[in-house]
Amino acid sequence: MNFINFDYQGKLIQKREDSYINLTQMCVANNKKLNDFLRLKSTKAYLDSLSVATGIPVAQIIEVINGAQTWGHKLISIRLAQWISSDFSVWCDAHIFNLIETGSTSIDIDPIDKMIELEKLKKETAKYTKESKELDQAMLVMHGKETVLALRGCVDQVVEVEKPTIEVIDERHNLKYAGQTLKQIASYLNKTRGYSLKSGGHVERILEEAGEQGLIGTIPRTAPAKYVPEENLPEAVNAVIAIVESKRQLLLGES
Repeated sequence: MNFINFDYQGKLIQKREDSYINLTQMCVANNKKLNDFLRLKSTKAYLDSLSVATGIPVAQIIEVINGAQTWGHKLISIRLAQWISSDFSVWCDAHIFNLIETGSTSIDIDPIDKMIELEKLKKETAKYTKESKELDQAMLVMHGKETVLALRGCVDQVVEVEKPTIEVIDERHNLKYAGQTLKQIASYLNKTRGYSLKSGGHVERILEEAGEQGLIGTIPRTAPAKYVPEENLPEAVNAVIAIVESKRQLLLGES
């Protein structure tokens, strides 16, 4: 029979290929006596319940080999670990956590360090996924579904995208202004949603009506130009759409 060897603070703990754990080694590694655990009423009650639940006789849940080494079902080994000490229980739980998360656990690394690493990776992945969804939503609002799919490599055809932003660099004051002019926004919404926004001034009036004039910025050129900074674009476009659609519904008597 093959064994997997685990090292706990320099002491050997083995697991058989049928997942039975060497309970004797678990206790030796922690200066505990296995008989002290097995004679507990709570342990006997647990073994009886485990036997009923699994259909395995108690005599097979706990196996004594050659009168020296005692092996136990994986569930009773968890129970034993909890009895031995909280630190040892955490060590065992970390191995179980890694097994659940990755499908395997390693005997060559500290399971607690690995568990912490996996948790950190999960958080970083969740953060990336959230940011990616937010970016997709912004791109969806500004450029449509086809563009988002193309940028994500989800379609074969190449989608030609007009440059969405203006960019003005004020070298004198070391400032950069990037976003869309109100005229660009009007043109975009007319093209993608069939609106009839006549000018950038029309967009400005709608944003003022929505109470969102704070989303508009001004580029201090010789002839000042009003624009919406990149970070405000999704909110500004949604505000214009909401007002225009609301007026459409009123005209159609759908309010």
